[in-house]
Amino acid sequence: MKSNILKSVLCGAVLFAAGCNDAEYDTLGTHAFVSEGVKNSGTKVTIGSEGGFAELTACLSEAAAKDVTLKFVVDEEVLAKYNAEQASSYVVLPESGYSFDPTVKIGAGKYSAGATRIHIDPLSEELIGETYAIPLRLVCEDGSMPVTSKTSTFVIALEMITSSAVPMWNGGAGLYAENFSETLPQFTVECRFQVSNTANRNRAVFTNGGSVLLRFEDPQNDNADFKAHSLVQFQGEGWYLNPTASFTPNKWQHLALTYDGTKVTLYVNGAFAGTKDGVCDPAFNAACWFGGDAGGGHGTGVSWWNTPEVCKILCSELRIWSVCRSAAQIQNNMTTTSARSEGLVAYWRMNEGSGEVFEDCTGNGHTLRAQVAPAGWIEGVKSTDTATPWL
Repeated sequence: MKSNILKSVLCGAVLFAAGCNDAEYDTLGTHAFVSEGVKNSGTKVTIGSEGGFAELTACLSEAAAKDVTLKFVVDEEVLAKYNAEQASSYVVLPESGYSFDPTVKIGAGKYSAGATRIHIDPLSEELIGETYAIPLRLVCEDGSMPVTSKTSTFVIALEMITSSAVPMWNGGAGLYAENFSETLPQFTVECRFQVSNTANRNRAVFTNGGSVLLRFEDPQNDNADFKAHSLVQFQGEGWYLNPTASFTPNKWQHLALTYDGTKVTLYVNGAFAGTKDGVCDPAFNAACWFGGDAGGGHGTGVSWWNTPEVCKILCSELRIWSVCRSAAQIQNNMTTTSARSEGLVAYWRMNEGSGEVFEDCTGNGHTLRAQVAPAGWIEGVKSTDTATPWL
């Protein structure tokens, strides 16, 4: 009994909080809505080897005068709107990939029938490589109960835990994209990597051969805040930005640089790490990673990674975008993204399992090659791993 009373109070309180922002509530009278949809348009659920689950709660604004039957339906238009708002490219998960009872029955005198539990299966082999979501809309099929338009939809975005082989280098990799030439007035550059030490400066993580260089640089000596050379600095043409967060050896970490046409912003592990006004030449005449040589210049070349102590490197999820990604987009897609995402110019998952050639999974043909062959491949690295033992 106490549980039902608490549920009723919570549903009513959520509605009251949303009522100030939704004029519908003044005209619908007693109506149905999704409790979770009041504050958010969706959520992300991590799917592991045993699958995962999500819960949605259908509520009424007033206790039901009689029994009410509602239903959750999959709606592609809901996902299209969500993708537009989030600049994402989720596709609807096939019906075979999840299961739940879509019917919700709320008895007379009640506000809710309790949560609807959606079970999501592990991703099958043929579905790997895409980003999926389950977009749901709450409806009343017989029309006896009005349903809000703003808070009756919800998107369950899925983050799949993937496992793959990852290349490891002893020293600089010298990765470079063949015949890369793009004009990007706005851009985002990001990657996920692990290094064994930060023993030297000028170790380039990325360079476009011109106005964009990301390199391990400052501070030149250990200080109270950071170890020497542990900051991945943005270097432009005559100006630079140091992040407010450093990189720790022997751990997987994520780095992102965005440019909106007037300023650059750095993110470390999805967290804001500094911004600075400045202009970048939009010409990307190269795309080089971890010591790839874009025609010389400071911070390029594999030698910086090899002295005074050889630095081991693991890397994955190398991406270049023609758009300035938001903080939320970066945070939500550090371990994977759809190869069909809007604005994605080049995307190297680095999961071939052998060799020194890495395909651009966008289909844009920006094949990546290593000047130095990997020392080996580490099998079974999960996208959720925080650290990987070296070979």
